[in-house]
Amino acid sequence: MHLILAGRRDPSLPITSYRAKNQVSEVRLFDLRFTSDETAAYLQTVLGEHIIEDIAAILAERADGWITGLRLAVLAMRKYDNVVSKLLELKGTTGHLKEYLISEVMDAQPSAVRHWLLSTCILNRFTAPLCDALWAPDSERGEGVIDGAAFIAKLQKDNLFLIALDMENCWFRYHHMFQNLLQSLLKLRCSPEEIAELHSRAGEWYAKYNFIEEAIQHKLGAGDVNGAIQLFEQNRQLMLNSNRWYVFEKWLPMFPNDVLQQQPELMLAQTWVLYFQYQHALIPPILDSVDSLLGDDPKNQSLYGEIYLFKGVNCFMQGDFHSLENIERALKRIPVANHMVRGFAEIYIGLAGQMQGQKDRVVHALSDLLINQPLEVSRKLRILTSLVWISGTL
Repeated sequence: MHLILAGRRDPSLPITSYRAKNQVSEVRLFDLRFTSDETAAYLQTVLGEHIIEDIAAILAERADGWITGLRLAVLAMRKYDNVVSKLLELKGTTGHLKEYLISEVMDAQPSAVRHWLLSTCILNRFTAPLCDALWAPDSERGEGVIDGAAFIAKLQKDNLFLIALDMENCWFRYHHMFQNLLQSLLKLRCSPEEIAELHSRAGEWYAKYNFIEEAIQHKLGAGDVNGAIQLFEQNRQLMLNSNRWYVFEKWLPMFPNDVLQQQPELMLAQTWVLYFQYQHALIPPILDSVDSLLGDDPKNQSLYGEIYLFKGVNCFMQGDFHSLENIERALKRIPVANHMVRGFAEIYIGLAGQMQGQKDRVVHALSDLLINQPLEVSRKLRILTSLVWISGTL
């Protein structure tokens, strides 16, 4: 087997040892830099003219072998008659060249395209309807009015650092370096309020079409913390019911820690992640914090159901006979619609009942549910799992 890894930093592997044993082939930054010959070949291809060796060497050194820089330079200078001469006039460090070149590329675009480039650089992926959603309802589109589809078509035609993410040419992203440079320009040319408004429109569009992770990210980018929390809460049970608890691993780190510590539903989502990561010892302090945040409001009963459930699970793992009592309290509070959580509780009510010498009672209760109640498939499977475990224990 040949394992290929690509990344911006070394993986957590014993690279030095592999290198000493000749068990690894490495392609490093130095290997990726364009030589003068490669620079000449590239420029001849895109410019259609012969590039002498000395000039190619100078240009390769100026760009530090950075092909994206060369490509940006060609895009920026192609408006001049003698592109090579203009390329030779470029001076400064690679970092300064990046900023200068992207500015030149931007200034060569029609105003509508410049607007699109700056507006969409906040997006890690985009599609034509999403681009359209970023236009302010009362904004002027300026010269060469185009919509999102026409904008994407122009980027493809001009080969302007656009990468297709699917075979249907529906979703796209920018080359990461190009996106970073655009974002730098966005901060220079737009106010924080204007940038926040872009994030707000993106967040609304993503939420409308159920791209929840991106919606949360952009609502937070817009400073709409409450909106992001609400979106998380609206989708938490949906993710649990579809056994997609693992998405919380991506959603939760987007929230500032001080926000996370004040939101019961976010903290309960954290308990599910910790449970399935087998970090059970970290759960009780979180349950105590959630308990202290909740009031006596009836709408919090389902959340108390999850608290009692995890308290019962913790008791079961410690051999504490309060396990069954806590899980029965949980089932009184967990809504039927939360079928993953109920099924999870029904697994443990069987195990806790068997542990406390009440095997016959819990088997009868679970069997009655299985036979006489219209249950969702995953909940049925959890009840069957509990019955199998109990029956296998003498």
